[in-house]
Amino acid sequence: MNTTKQHLTFAMFLDRLDAAAQQDAAYGKLLSKGQLTFDSAAAVATTRMQETLKKSWSNSEADFLSGLLDYPKYLPPLGSETDTDVQQLIESAKTDHYAFAVLKLAAETLVADEHLPSLRDIKPLLDLGFVEAPRRPTGQHRYAKLHRDTLIAGELKRLVAAGFTPMRAKATQVKAKKRSACDVMVAALETVRTSLSYDAVEAIWLKREQLNWPVILDQALKHLAGVSPASEH
Repeated sequence: MNTTKQHLTFAMFLDRLDAAAQQDAAYGKLLSKGQLTFDSAAAVATTRMQETLKKSWSNSEADFLSGLLDYPKYLPPLGSETDTDVQQLIESAKTDHYAFAVLKLAAETLVADEHLPSLRDIKPLLDLGFVEAPRRPTGQHRYAKLHRDTLIAGELKRLVAAGFTPMRAKATQVKAKKRSACDVMVAALETVRTSLSYDAVEAIWLKREQLNWPVILDQALKHLAGVSPASEH
């Protein structure tokens, strides 16, 4: 994969990664003063979830993720695309919301390529909003759940770093005192009207290693480069 293009794609994630680092530092300061109480941890998590789970923001992030992960459905790997491929994508993007997300990413990543005049011509129109995304299919965004679960997994990791046990001990699951990181998250999500059961939040914790931006970024870049899991070995 062209190094410059890889850096351009990676740069799109820097604000997200920087924000996560700042949030981790904030938790560290709280931790240095002693373990957070359940109520204060729930309040912190609620504030953060209110911002990150806003519908408009979440859909925007999900569209960005769609552009990355759906790229192979509409274009060949970076460096092998032709202007005909781009023209077909532009046509699809008139009626296909997810194709439009790929088109926006391609316009940011490939616009400097001289052999893609169609992309170069449409980029100013995309930048100025003269070409609008078609209506997304009704129902939940294709990547909304992945986006939500990634945010929750990150928050759970911070709660554990702040001193909470990740999950309820098996022996106390039916007792009244439930003070695990997963319980904190359930309470926070209820406050922001995103209702998930304890079991659902625990399931997110158990697959936390796959639910983080660096892993998703790595997978997405391999998609763009046309690298299959088998070819890595």
